[in-house]
Amino acid sequence: MKTLYIARHAEAEKGLKDFERNLSPHGYRQALNVGKQLFEKNVKIQQIWASPAIRTLTTAQIFARQIRFDNDLIETREELYNASLRIWLKLIQSFNDNHNEILIVGHNPHISYLVEFFTGDVFEGLGTSHIAIVYSSKSWKEWNEKTVSLETILKPIDESFEKISN
Repeated sequence: MKTLYIARHAEAEKGLKDFERNLSPHGYRQALNVGKQLFEKNVKIQQIWASPAIRTLTTAQIFARQIRFDNDLIETREELYNASLRIWLKLIQSFNDNHNEILIVGHNPHISYLVEFFTGDVFEGLGTSHIAIVYSSKSWKEWNEKTVSLETILKPIDESFEKISN
């Protein structure tokens, strides 16, 4: 079984050039929260790919730290910055079949289109720091339109509303 974790970067600060925008304080909390959920799911990510934009790479690094993945092994390519569906698909179909769990971190709207393309399901799109978990028994090169199933979408949990138990 192949599992792909399709993530949108966490919330970014306003201003600066788009490529250079850092995560906002809220965005850091979002990424930490979702990274914690990944850790609790006991994921075994073998590879992480991310856009090299600061907000996207930082999100990938936060997720990586949470799941004990070496940040130095995160792969980036310039073409993943605001990559089209075609570019993401080409990358995914080139993945090594020895890797069964891979995380990608990108930008909307294309990262959300990718989920819709693979699953055939229309949805409201990925919010900041959301991760769609999709899977298939097919090899990576066979991943294509409507060949993948959606397991779930991880979203940041507002921990300020959690009950405190004594």
